[in-house]
Amino acid sequence: MVKIENKQIELEKANMPENPPKDPITYVELMKQILRFKGEKGFDYEEMRKRFRILDVLDTDEPKHFIELEDSDFEYFKKCMEQFKWSFMDRSFFDFMHYMKNLKPQSAN
Repeated sequence: MVKIENKQIELEKANMPENPPKDPITYVELMKQILRFKGEKGFDYEEMRKRFRILDVLDTDEPKHFIELEDSDFEYFKKCMEQFKWSFMDRSFFDFMHYMKNLKPQSAN
């Protein structure tokens, strides 16, 4: 299992959209955006299956401080993240990607 901290981010003032989001942006929200991004070729059945499996974990009614994903789901998410193109550059996005790239599975006790 990989335990992901659901950090809250703040966009740099220069990057703030005209209509900023009403709710805080969290790592879970960034993950959802990445998983819903179609990429160059769209989605096939297997890609949808894998993405919905992760989205089902992320879509909770109550905000969580930590999210746990199976190792294989997390590795798939990282592949999706590597293909994702951001619409603008922000330090928060870089920090998010750095955090995700360096996360390791929890060792079994």
